Parts: sequence; C-alpha cells; structure tokens
Amino acid sequence: MSFIHIKKTRIEQLEGWIEAFAVPAMSIQSPQGKKLIPNPLGHEACLFQTLEESIEATHRAGFDALYEGRKFYRPEKAAEVRPKPSSSRSPSAPTALNEAVPILIQRLQDREPTVIANAAVALGELRAHTAVSAMIGILGHEDPNVRKAVAEALSKLGDSALPSLKAAYQQALISQDKQASYIRLTVMSAYLSYTYTHRELLPELLPQVVDALNDDSWLVRAQAALVLAQSAQYYRDDASE
Repeated sequence: MSFIHIKKTRIEQLEGWIEAFAVPAMSIQSPQGKKLIPNPLGHEACLFQTLEESIEATHRAGFDALYEGRKFYRPEKAAEVRPKPSSSRSPSAPTALNEAVPILIQRLQDREPTVIANAAVALGELRAHTAVSAMIGILGHEDPNVRKAVAEALSKLGDSALPSLKAAYQQALISQDKQASYIRLTVMSAYLSYTYTHRELLPELLPQVVDALNDDSWLVRAQAALVLAQSAQYYRDDASE
C-alpha cells in the first residue's frame, strides 16, 4: 500500500507567511499546460491551505495519506484496515506478566519519560484495569510521548477507564492548573483511540467530544474535531457494509 507523506510548511504571500500542507507530486503536460498530480515519488509539491484538502487530493489520486505518523486511508480501504476487536479467547498471560503489573504502575512515577511511556504501553497491552487511577494521574504529563502512550493505553481498557476519563476532562475544565489543557488534550487523544479499540462506547463519549469543540485550547478543539471525523468515518463505513 502506497502512502503519500503530507508535510506542514510555510509559504510567503503578500499578506505575510502562512501555513500550508505540501503533498509530493509529479508533473504532467496537459493541453492547458503543466499540471501537478499527487504521487509519493514526485519531486515537486502541491500546496493546500488545509490538511483536509491535502488528504482529499491524495485520496483522489489513488493513494493513502500519512501526516505526523497518522494514517488516513481511502474510503474504500478503510474497512479493510479496520482493527479487529481483541478476542476474548486469547491465551492466558504467564504469571510473570501479571506479577509485573504493580511494578509497572510504580514506574509510572519514574523520572525518565521514556520509562513512564513504556510502562503505560505495557499496562495497556496487559489490560491492567488496576492501573486506571495511576494513569489518570499523569494525563497532564509535560512530555507529549508520555501523554500519547497513556491515552492509547487507557483506550484499551474500555469501559473501565471511560468514566475516569470523562471525570478528568470535566475537572480540568474548571482547574487553574497549568497542566489542565494537557489533561483535556490527552482525554481527547484517548477518545480518538477509542474509535479504533472500543467503538461500542462512542455514543457514550461523543457528547463530551462535541462540547470540546468549544474548548479554550485550539489543540483540544482540533483533536475533538478529529475524533468526530474518525467516528463519522466508522459509522459511514459500517452503514455501507
């Protein structure tokens, strides 16, 4: 499967510098002159004002898009790559893995962000429901990699983590702590992961996502919009099957 890497850039116009999204492209000669077509092997670039426009152009050209590590599949491919729910008949984890859970929870308080992030990843894979409270406590961590790992780990815990996530977002709305916006952003990131891991819970979390479109932080608003986009894509694909 071929991906086109979309990159954010800055271009100078009469009114000053503006942000744009660059898509690798190849040029072809048409009766009207030179024309750029999105292509991962291209040496030129098409520029778009918004990420959505660059993704749509990429899809029209027959490619999937990749932006900052996130994949945007063409509608006809989305159903094929949709992650399958974890089987309840998975083999039991060895005793040593289960015994590691309390130690991993302790490592969430480590001084090294990489240790914290990896501990969160492990707890998510172990479906360690006892770690929910500890991970909620570091939703506002200053390191973005930690926040990303915690968000994804909590999403794998499904309905056992959702009430705590919803409560954390509401509390962060009224908090004066400087980390409050990080907490709200991490909650929205967790909800984005829910669109892949626990779609049956979307009706419960989506009202809060809609409210987040009015958040004071533009990062939170942007992430909320992405959650809604992914949710809409899921429901559209599901209806077409």
